[in-house]
Amino acid sequence: MIRCSHLLIGLLLLAAAGALPAQPTGPYYDDSMQVLLRHTLSDSGRTRLLLWMANYWDIYGNTRRARRYLDEARRIDCKSPTMKGLYYWAEGAHCFPFDPECGLNYMTKADNTMRQLKTRVAYGTRASAWLYHATSMLRKGDRLSYVDLMTNKAIPLALQAKDTFSVASYYKQLGTVFMNTGQLDKAETYLRSSIALLNQIGTHNYEKLPVYSWLGETYLLRGRIPETRVVMDTLKTLLADLPFPFVATGYHKLRGLYFQHQEQYDHALNSFDEGIGLMEQDSSDYDEFAYLKIKALVAAGRSNEAQPLLRELSSRNRDRTFRPEIRLPLYEAHAVINAGLHRNREAYEYMRKYAVLADSVHRSQLVIDVNALEIKYRNAESLKEIARLKARNEQIALRDRNSRLLSWLLTLTSLLLFVVALLSLLYYRNNRKLMRQKELNYRQQLKEIAQRQQLQFGQAVLQGEEQERRRVARDLHDGLGGILAGVKINLSGQVEAIPNGKRTEWTRIMGQLDHSVTELRRIAHNMMPVNLLKFGLRVALKDLCESLITPATSIDFQALGIEDNLSEETQIHIYRIVQELLSNAVKHAEAGHIILQCSQDNNTFLITQEDDGKGFDPTVTPLGMGLSNIRNRVGFLKGRIEIDSAINEGTIINIELYVGA
Repeated sequence: MIRCSHLLIGLLLLAAAGALPAQPTGPYYDDSMQVLLRHTLSDSGRTRLLLWMANYWDIYGNTRRARRYLDEARRIDCKSPTMKGLYYWAEGAHCFPFDPECGLNYMTKADNTMRQLKTRVAYGTRASAWLYHATSMLRKGDRLSYVDLMTNKAIPLALQAKDTFSVASYYKQLGTVFMNTGQLDKAETYLRSSIALLNQIGTHNYEKLPVYSWLGETYLLRGRIPETRVVMDTLKTLLADLPFPFVATGYHKLRGLYFQHQEQYDHALNSFDEGIGLMEQDSSDYDEFAYLKIKALVAAGRSNEAQPLLRELSSRNRDRTFRPEIRLPLYEAHAVINAGLHRNREAYEYMRKYAVLADSVHRSQLVIDVNALEIKYRNAESLKEIARLKARNEQIALRDRNSRLLSWLLTLTSLLLFVVALLSLLYYRNNRKLMRQKELNYRQQLKEIAQRQQLQFGQAVLQGEEQERRRVARDLHDGLGGILAGVKINLSGQVEAIPNGKRTEWTRIMGQLDHSVTELRRIAHNMMPVNLLKFGLRVALKDLCESLITPATSIDFQALGIEDNLSEETQIHIYRIVQELLSNAVKHAEAGHIILQCSQDNNTFLITQEDDGKGFDPTVTPLGMGLSNIRNRVGFLKGRIEIDSAINEGTIINIELYVGA
C-alpha cells in the first residue's frame, strides 16, 4: 500500500516539474536525470527533480543514493509551501521503514505545510501522509484507528486530488482489513467499489487481479457459491490477456478454496500445487499455499501425505521461528495434522501453543477449540478408569440414591441463595456505578459552566478593552489633538510678528509641537486604526505590515479571499491578533524575514505567520502577555491556534477562526 503512494507522489512531482522522463529502467536512468538537472534553472524545478529521484531510489531499495538526493534538495533555499511540503513528505517516506516515528513526524509537517493549499499536488501529498499514519496504526494492531484515518482523512483527500487510482487502492486495502476481521458485508462493499473505479479508469488487468481474488474469497466465506464461480470465471478471462504466469497466484488460491469447500479435494490440491509452482520457496506466499495444501490433505483424509510438507516448512523456517507470524501457521498445521491422525494429545499441545500466541481477536474461538481437544483427550484417557469403576458404581447406586436426592435438594437451595446474592450484588454495583456516573456528569456540567463563565468574562474584558481604546483614541484625537492644533495656530501668528533674527527659538518650539501632534495621531491610530474602519480589513493589514517594515526586517503579506462582509468587531479582533503576532516577531524573535498569509473560506478565517527569528520552546517558555491576548481573542472567535517553534529554527503559527454569524 505504501509503494502505491510513493508512485503517486512521484508522478505528481514530475507533472509539477513539467518534465516526465522515460520509463525508469536500465543503468542509464540516473544519468538521464542528471542531464535534466543540469538543464533545469529554477530552484523549484531542481527541487522537484531531486525529490523525484530520491523517491525513485527509495522504492527500489537504494536508500544511500536516495539520502544523497534528499540532502541536495534540502540545500536549495526554496520558499514555496508546496516545495516544503513535498520535501517533508519525501523525508518521511525515506525514514518510515527504519524509524516510523521520525517518518510520521515528517508526514505531519507535510500535512500542516500544505493544509492551506488547494492544489492536486497538495491534496495528493496530504492523502499519502495520512496513509502512512493509518498504516502505522494497522502495524500496531489498532484496526479501528486505521479505518478511521483511511475513511476520514486519506480517502477524502485523494478524492479532492481527483486521484481515482489511489482511491481504488484505498478501497481495496479497507476491504481486505474488513475481510480479515470477519466483517464480510463491509469487505464486499469496498472491494466492489474498488473494482468499479479500476474499470472506470481502465487500468491494467494485473491491477484488478488481487481485488477480484479477495472479493471471491469474501463470497466464498459468505457461502455465495454462484457469485464465487462468476469471480473465478472473470479471473480466468483476465489472466488470458497477461503474459506473466506469476500473477495467477490469487486465482489458484481462490480456485483451490472453492473446490475444497465443494469437497472436491483432488481439484483443490491441483490448484494449490499450481500456485506453489509459481512461487519461490523462500517467499511467504509459498508458505501460505503450502499451509492451504496441508489443510486440504487433512480434510481429504490424507494426513500422512501432509507430514513431509510440514517437515519441509518447519526446516526452512527454523531460523525465523522467533517471529509470531511464522510460528502461528506452523502450530496450526501441527495441530490439524495430529488431529487428523487421531493423536489427540499432540494436537491439544499444539493448539494450546497456538491459542497462547494468537491474536486477541481470534482468541475466544481458539480457546473453544483447545477446550474441545482437551476434553476429547481427557475422555480418551478416562475410558479405562470409567470401565473399571462402572461395576463398583452399579453396586453402590441404590445406596447412594437417597444421598444424591438430599444432595440435589441442598444444591438447588444453595444455588437459589447464590443467585439471590448475585442479583443483590449486581443491583448494588449498578447503583454505585449509576451514582458515580451522575457525580461525573455533575462535575462535567460544573466544569462547562465555569468554562462558559470564563469565556464570557474574557469576552467582556476584550469588548471593554476595545471600547476603552476607542474612547481614549477619540479623546486624544478630538480633545488633546484639537488643543495642540489650536496652540500651533496661535503660535504661528505670534511667530509672524517676531523679527527674523529672533525666530530661531520659536521655530524649534514649533517643530517640537509638530512632532508632538504627529506622535499623538500615531498613538490614536494604533489604538483604533482609521484605515480599518474606512477601507476594511485587507487594507488595514497591508498598512500595518508596511508600517513595520525596516531595513532589518522584511514582511511578505499575502491575502486570499478576504470578504468585506465581516462584522466590525470581528475585523478588530483579527487586526489585533495580527498586530500582536507581528509585534512579537519583530521585537522578541528579532526576525529578519516574515511571511504573513491571511485567507477566508466562507465562515473560516485562516492566519499563518512564519518567521526566521530565534524561535523558542513552547513547552518551556512561559506564556507572555502578548500570546495570552492572542489566545483570548482566538477563543472569543471560537478558533484554535497551533505554534510550531524551536530555538534558533524560527516560528510557524497557524490560527483558524470562525467568523460566521
